[in-house]
Amino acid sequence: MKYEKEFKQQAVALSQKIGVRRASQQLEIPYHTLEDWRRKTNRFGKANAFSINGMKRDGNVDLKGLEKQNDLLLHENEILRQVLQFFSGPKEATLYLRYRFIWEHKDMGRVSELCRVLDVSENGYYRYVREQEKAHRE
Repeated sequence: MKYEKEFKQQAVALSQKIGVRRASQQLEIPYHTLEDWRRKTNRFGKANAFSINGMKRDGNVDLKGLEKQNDLLLHENEILRQVLQFFSGPKEATLYLRYRFIWEHKDMGRVSELCRVLDVSENGYYRYVREQEKAHRE
């Protein structure tokens, strides 16, 4: 089903007030659809979240949105280049290496961004940080 940009923006605003689950039930839209809209809004901003391939609904090119998206992708690619140099192997075997990479490279960007790119949970990362801090105190 297709939704208008204004509806998506209002749905995101509602979900920020009452939560994704309640908003999706109230609006009768899939939970994951609303969660995706929120993610796009957080990533690209309210004005650019629902542009289609860099095009605004009126057909004009959204250069500012494309530049922001390009900057984000370039940044993520740089993270991935450094990750490839840092480790390889199955996720289970490299989980602590991923956490360590985030810890050592957190100046590259937000921890949430690094966790997303490396496919680890923020909660797991912060649990790792607490464990490391506790080990250093002992």
